[in-house]
Amino acid sequence: MSGMHYRSVDALVAALKRIVNGQPALQNISVEGEVLKARVTTSGHLYFTLKDSQGDGEIGCTVWASTLRRLSYVPKNGDRITVTGTVEIKYTSADLKLYAVKMEPAGLAQFYLQYQQLRARLEKEGLFDPAHKKPLPKYPMRIAVVTGDGTSGYQDVMHWLSRRWPVAHVQAYPCVVQGNSAPRDIIRTLTEADQNDHDIILLVRGGGGFMELFCFNDEALARCIYAMKTPVVTGIGHEDDTTIADSVADLRANVPSAAVVTAVPDMQEVLHELHVMEDTMRLCMNNALMQKKTHLARITEMPLWQNPQRMYEPYRLRLAADEQALLSVREKTAQRRAQLNRLYQILQSRIQKNTQEWDRQLSRASYELQSAVQQRLVSEKTACTQYEEKLKEAVYAAGESRKKQFLASVQLLDALSPLSILSRGYGVVLKDGASLRSVKDAQEGEQLTVRMSDGELITEMKGKKLYEQ
Repeated sequence: MSGMHYRSVDALVAALKRIVNGQPALQNISVEGEVLKARVTTSGHLYFTLKDSQGDGEIGCTVWASTLRRLSYVPKNGDRITVTGTVEIKYTSADLKLYAVKMEPAGLAQFYLQYQQLRARLEKEGLFDPAHKKPLPKYPMRIAVVTGDGTSGYQDVMHWLSRRWPVAHVQAYPCVVQGNSAPRDIIRTLTEADQNDHDIILLVRGGGGFMELFCFNDEALARCIYAMKTPVVTGIGHEDDTTIADSVADLRANVPSAAVVTAVPDMQEVLHELHVMEDTMRLCMNNALMQKKTHLARITEMPLWQNPQRMYEPYRLRLAADEQALLSVREKTAQRRAQLNRLYQILQSRIQKNTQEWDRQLSRASYELQSAVQQRLVSEKTACTQYEEKLKEAVYAAGESRKKQFLASVQLLDALSPLSILSRGYGVVLKDGASLRSVKDAQEGEQLTVRMSDGELITEMKGKKLYEQ
């Protein structure tokens, strides 16, 4: 069978284009590999080779300048990335290339899953709870700006602060805002700013891709922001970017400039409010002053103001009447005092007479009580002596009875004692320290001990004989 014949190389290339271009299997595909020979041309296009991480396969990749400008992530040599695009042959050289429209670090899905899991866990713990968020001061005068040194985000924030609220003292705290070391450096910088008695802290960073902003999804950073005593306002990335640091912060703005607008007032608006308040205060003061002047004029025109003696004349008359009443009360008081003195003399005389009579009655009663007590003591002493004699006799009789009972018990115990039995010529056979109750408990050849009243016999079992019962 003869092969296909092409009139020219262009015809062959055209055939290859018809085969490759437009194939569904090669449209909007994603492939993972390692970046080699990356270079950006003067026209802004990016060219690189995508090599298989495990094998030797390679394919050339092109990213047009218009596409590259829209991408937040630009790979460099050695990066493992996932490229999304279309495989085509565009030129007459039959050069097969992957024209990329999207690039992201390999394993980005794993980072996003890690982000989602950490976010769900911190939200369950209450780190995003609005009840914990601190209120922002209305007029912050000491402001800390935590961001990258000399970045566009820093310049944007400083521009808006000087424009909106130039009266505040602003202190910059530069730190690393991208990469693996960024979370530790941001935590260190935030802790330093939190200790310097600021009214508010702005944590800002310019736009970037998911991985460029991933340092703001760190758990330790989230807990640091949650524990700070100074209110924190974040402005990280673009409007659609929401990091865990944004959710923990006391207030989140979509971009750095919006963080400034949210955190500080507008100087011109504040001045306008002050002018309005000043005008209102002047108007109120003038109205109040006019009212007081009108009131004072009415008072000065009153008859009482023209003749002030008329004001206290009723009080003078009342004072004279009170003085007369006081003199009358004084005379009555002197009379009552004289009556009380006479009554006091009479009462004192009667008390003295009654006291003497009570002393005599008390002496007589004391003598009679002493005699009665003496007689009762003699009677009770005689009774106690008689009871004592009877008690001694009863104790002696009880002791003799208990003594006889004790001697009888001792004799009975002695009669039942095993030692008493042994003294009559009997013995107790012991095996391993325990007494034998039957010949069945001993075997031939065993060593036995015979306990007698004055010692023990060590014997060996030679044989045994059982009695019929």
